[in-house]
Amino acid sequence: MTPAARSQRLGTARHRFAAAWMSVLFAFASLAAPAAGQAPLSSIDAQTTVRSISFKFAGGRTFDDAALREQMWHKAPGRWDRIKGMLPLLTPSTYPFSPIELQKDVVRLENYYRRNGFLHPSVDYPASQVDTARNQIRIIFTVREGPPLVLQDVGFFDGDGDYAAGVFSDDLREDWIAFRDGLALQTGRRYTQFEGIRIQDQILSWLKNAGFAFASVQRQADVDSSANTVDLRFVVNPGPRGYISEIQIDGVESVEPRIVRRELPFRVGDRYSAADVARGQQELFEMNLFRVVISELPEQPEDSTVVVRYRLREARPRNVSAQTGYGLDEGGQVEARWSHRNFMGAARQLTASGVYSSGYGAAPAGGFGASRRKSVSLRLNQPYLFTRRLSGAIAPSYVRGEVPSLNLRYEEAELNTAVIYSIYNFRTITFSHSLSRARPLGDREDLRIPTLTFDTQESFDVFNQNVFSLSANLGNVDNYLQPTSGFLIRPRVEMGGVLVQLKDDVDYYKVQSEFVGYLPLGEDYTLSGRLYVGNIWPIKESRSQVADPQIEFRFDRIRYYAGGANDVRGWPSDLLGPKVPAVKRDTAGTITEYAVEPWGGLGKIAANIELRTPVPWLGSSWKGAVFLDMAELLPSDAAEERIRRIPLNEFRFGTGVGLRYQTMVGFIRLDLGYKVNPSIQDLASPREIFELREGLIGPGDVDTNIWDRLRLHLSIGQSF
Repeated sequence: MTPAARSQRLGTARHRFAAAWMSVLFAFASLAAPAAGQAPLSSIDAQTTVRSISFKFAGGRTFDDAALREQMWHKAPGRWDRIKGMLPLLTPSTYPFSPIELQKDVVRLENYYRRNGFLHPSVDYPASQVDTARNQIRIIFTVREGPPLVLQDVGFFDGDGDYAAGVFSDDLREDWIAFRDGLALQTGRRYTQFEGIRIQDQILSWLKNAGFAFASVQRQADVDSSANTVDLRFVVNPGPRGYISEIQIDGVESVEPRIVRRELPFRVGDRYSAADVARGQQELFEMNLFRVVISELPEQPEDSTVVVRYRLREARPRNVSAQTGYGLDEGGQVEARWSHRNFMGAARQLTASGVYSSGYGAAPAGGFGASRRKSVSLRLNQPYLFTRRLSGAIAPSYVRGEVPSLNLRYEEAELNTAVIYSIYNFRTITFSHSLSRARPLGDREDLRIPTLTFDTQESFDVFNQNVFSLSANLGNVDNYLQPTSGFLIRPRVEMGGVLVQLKDDVDYYKVQSEFVGYLPLGEDYTLSGRLYVGNIWPIKESRSQVADPQIEFRFDRIRYYAGGANDVRGWPSDLLGPKVPAVKRDTAGTITEYAVEPWGGLGKIAANIELRTPVPWLGSSWKGAVFLDMAELLPSDAAEERIRRIPLNEFRFGTGVGLRYQTMVGFIRLDLGYKVNPSIQDLASPREIFELREGLIGPGDVDTNIWDRLRLHLSIGQSF
């Protein structure tokens, strides 16, 4: 660069810098006008801070304040900063003000509008105000969006300028025309740069999923700035339709390449599909063997043969983990887990785990002491059974537990086997078998459970459970971990002691289904609902649900219960519905403790509806909720008849509000539930329930207040 040119360039830069400062001075000259709370430009200095940022719209409004603030350098205090300013020992954050950055914010906002389909936006800040007493500025932007840029026409052509439909063979032409017409229907909408890229990506995806591995698409936008319209022209070059000629596997060490290839949804000789290649990448991730999985097309001639390559990096084969938690019934809990990701090769996974529920810090709602449990288990997963969609698992386990609500100490050995058929990700059909044997521990005379009549107590004996079940997880949602749109269906059928009869078995049929739906209402609101229906039909000796305490005890874990953080939230876990009082006496026969055992039911009908909302003044990680829950348990003798007529007048209703916080492991939920129509037992203490049953007091003698109707739940995960 010559000295003269360099001097001219520096002069131009100084001129632009001076022009920028002049524009800032002229813009803030309006702040010098006499007005309350305002001051001349000389009062703005390096210590001036931002008090607030707001927007005024002259004409239409497309974007909310939060979206516009994200484009800006300047930030303003939020509600939490104001709260900190009112509390001792807390210092609110300060937000500096810069006149130069304010000018840049104007440019940023106008560019944001241009990217989103507004050709002639105008952003200014003549209404901004300076507070000299606090040396703070209120930035008030005035926004004129102008008319939007409208998508007028969409055309599809080949490289020679002819219509693109002519490049496809007869078997694909109709599919292309249907796809093309669906894109053309989007005319009349506001056009943005993102919209053009999105349509271009849709075309390219369609081509590559139809077998055109080397396809390319060019986008041309003809903008009429006077009419605010745009015509889109896409030049489509499909190239040859390809078929898989080779599958390359790079980076494997302990895992054989054939194990990787068998998990892919395509084989050599299949027609190429980018969707299948991507699905193969996801299924390799789900094997839990690899830290990195990358799918790609290496350099190759662009002809009818396609080479696909997967580059992998194996995870460590062994993994050890531990976690702790807390539950109201079992107190503090600890779990340790060891796993081998490639046990004896073939991608088998072996997991050994142990769980200890200490009872420490427990607060059971029914008045009994804490439940305690020690368990160990093994689980072997086989990911490939004759086909990649079919997998299996076998899991033996052993448990020693103590359940004070049943005055029970027991041990149980169990063997679970399962065969899982994967339709798509998170959509499966599972056939499983569970074989278990349970027996009491200690002196049998001390192992007693209350009967419905409460006049006597009976001990119980060893029993078996031999259960076959068929279940499915079906539906379609936008996100299977945190869904906001779509539906799920979870049917399940169980048969206890039917296919294979054992001595001391539990015999029954059980059918249930859960329907869950998610409906987005605008950008930040989601309406979700659930319907749950289930029924149990005991058969043979298991019909004696009321007359035989042995049978009743064996069905304790099979029967339906209601109440809790994921059910009717006005009630504690399992305590909605019939309850049986229990007492503990000393050697003299004096009652020392009162408690209640949930009786459950052989049928259940439940429904929930929940509106999830944003929370004012909190970030996007926070969500609020308003909910209505209802449920009814169908008693032993009438379950089959009542489930057909659904007596709505006997439903129990709960309502309330909740708060959710999004974390890496899911939502942390805090729900406050309210019992709308509780029974007198739902409001009474364990002692009062016992005295009601014995006729010692009447319903009018039960001491109740508003706090008996409230229940607070803290939990992790979605409600349903």
